[in-house]
Amino acid sequence: MRSKPSDADLELIARLAAEADISVSPTQLERWRTRGLLPRAKVIRDGFGGTRVLTHNDEVLEAAALLGQVSRRSSPWQYCALVLFDEGCSLSPEALRETATFLIQRQLNPMRRAWARAEREASPSNDPDEELAEIGERAAALLPRTVWKLVRDEVGLAHSHATASEVREYLDRAMTWRLVDLNVPGRMTDAQRNLARHGIEEPMPVIGGPGVFPLPSERLAVAKTLSWAEADTYRELAYLELEDNPNLAALGGPFVLMTWIVTAERRNARPDALDVPLSQDHLEQNRLLLEKLQSERAATPDP
Repeated sequence: MRSKPSDADLELIARLAAEADISVSPTQLERWRTRGLLPRAKVIRDGFGGTRVLTHNDEVLEAAALLGQVSRRSSPWQYCALVLFDEGCSLSPEALRETATFLIQRQLNPMRRAWARAEREASPSNDPDEELAEIGERAAALLPRTVWKLVRDEVGLAHSHATASEVREYLDRAMTWRLVDLNVPGRMTDAQRNLARHGIEEPMPVIGGPGVFPLPSERLAVAKTLSWAEADTYRELAYLELEDNPNLAALGGPFVLMTWIVTAERRNARPDALDVPLSQDHLEQNRLLLEKLQSERAATPDP
């Protein structure tokens, strides 16, 4: 038997209807809280041994209004989390990690299936590199267009001044070796990892700071252990990067760009421990640098 909605929830529902013309139910509010998309209600004890729920603040109202606009039964809830994050709202650590993992798995799942089929069909070889390349090429030919588009957008950002034919060449190389990275990462050389990142053997600067373009396997390791402190810090940098270069929106917006930046920062801090979140000292130093950058931009007059 469901419990009665609290007075605070009833007031929130009434405000959503009156101020935003959005209709939500107590069940929806509870479902969003269970997913980590809305904060839990704040309960306090009164002086007579009972409890009461505090009235929800404007941040909760804003988040509930956004959820009321974008939430659809037929759509994965992680898309709602994307909207909340990109609009500056908070997520629970669990919702944050589940959303980051969901996004990268959309790309990786068809890649795993293609690799498994290609591996069964490939001819045995005495040359390990030749065998890996053949399986990767076979698997790449089996991938859906959606995966090719995702990787093409990333490779295109790495080679913004290349011709269309050059980008296609880089894309073919990157896709083949990304498949290898995902399925047998321990057998790859540094040059092959660079081919997987952006289609050439030499390292290239990463978006958001020094380093290299993150591999899907590296982004997956980060997604599973992403902390809210990291996400909140580098969301602001993602906003600035997108303002400077709107083409970065091809990656998927502030949330996805944030995961790229966190991956790059973790690689710089501890390349052998990508599953370890950044330290508070590291994040604090970056917050100070970010605040300085924001102040400088605010003081610069528009052209």
